[in-house]
Amino acid sequence: WSQILAQAIQGPATGDRLSLTPSSFTAWGSWREAHPDTEVLLPPPISDTVAGRVRRRYAVDPYAAYDDSRRIGIGDREDGGRLHPKTTVVGVTSGDTSRAYPLPAVREAGVVNDTVGDLPVVVTVGDDGRLYAYDRRVDGTTLTFERDGDALAAGGSRWSVATATATDGSYEGTTLDRANDRSPMFWFAWRDFNPGTDVYGDGSAGTTPVG
Repeated sequence: WSQILAQAIQGPATGDRLSLTPSSFTAWGSWREAHPDTEVLLPPPISDTVAGRVRRRYAVDPYAAYDDSRRIGIGDREDGGRLHPKTTVVGVTSGDTSRAYPLPAVREAGVVNDTVGDLPVVVTVGDDGRLYAYDRRVDGTTLTFERDGDALAAGGSRWSVATATATDGSYEGTTLDRANDRSPMFWFAWRDFNPGTDVYGDGSAGTTPVG
């Protein structure tokens, strides 16, 4: 099974796809604040989720310095230098259009109001340093967002970056749909599975940054 495609690539299930459940790669403190009643899966062997001997030392990071290295293992190659291969991006696909939003570019912009294919999106960076991308349509209206402290603001309401839920105003209680199927990942991984992708900030995409 391809981890990124969520599709079987060898064996009797080849071609079958898994249904994706939205998830976030975020800081524990941010997640706990947004979801105070969450349950936590402890690492093996405490969790008793691995059969047999537990060989991995879960308290030790096996990828030290991996984020900074340009090496990407299988298929190691450059793509004209558009981005460092380990740049974190969040990718959005709509129809035949795919766009990658690099963490440094989105952080610099503050908030990006954009349209990918026919999908209006808002992309920003949370206080946890992670990328978030949402469909900015609500009841048929396309909103334009800006940053308001640690929240997003549009339509007279403030919206939590982590949960995409309006916390006050006329839209209070409304939650935006997620625009990305997959969590943020390294640029080389997004590029390899979306070879025709464009990149926010490289001049090829019609984007509107709003600080």
